Amino acid sequence: MKITTTILLAALAMSPAAARAGMLELAADVNTPSRVTHSFYSDTEYAAHARLSMRLAILSRNFRDGEATWRWGLGVGVQRLTLKDKAGYVFDRDYRATSLEASFDRKVWRSSDFCLTVGAGGSLVFMTRNNSSCSEPFCSLGDGSWAAFVISRAEFAVSGRVALVAGLRSWLWSPEAPFKAAPVLSLGIQVD
Repeated sequence: MKITTTILLAALAMSPAAARAGMLELAADVNTPSRVTHSFYSDTEYAAHARLSMRLAILSRNFRDGEATWRWGLGVGVQRLTLKDKAGYVFDRDYRATSLEASFDRKVWRSSDFCLTVGAGGSLVFMTRNNSSCSEPFCSLGDGSWAAFVISRAEFAVSGRVALVAGLRSWLWSPEAPFKAAPVLSLGIQVD
């Protein structure tokens, strides 16, 4: 994990919003949608292979077991892909999309141990690749763009403070190739 991403995660965890938040959520992506496409620089065809992708979010309190029907969230997400040359030539290029996310979701169904939510949000997305040459200040932050996304979560409480979460989210458009706007399934844990 790059130092920039580590700093963003640490800043989120220590922010004043985290102190007022009611839940901390950590989730890993099961899939990372990608384009199987020609190179952006030549006619060579590449295949994209997903690498470890995850997100850390703080969510507002009094939601799953409380009276609140809406909740806000702030998060940092990292999606990673490696491009490999389909023709067998040696070419691996790692791409990373680091997103700073703000979202709102609403409870649509709840029982004693289960909660289903839907919502939407927006994010600032920084795209980087590992083997690009960089000679200008701040170029390691990557190219920035905006994205909107939709989300849905199923939360199952295993204790009063801990819940298992299955989430489905999708960018409404792809900020940059090789990432693709398509549903992403994530599995994780929430701690009150």
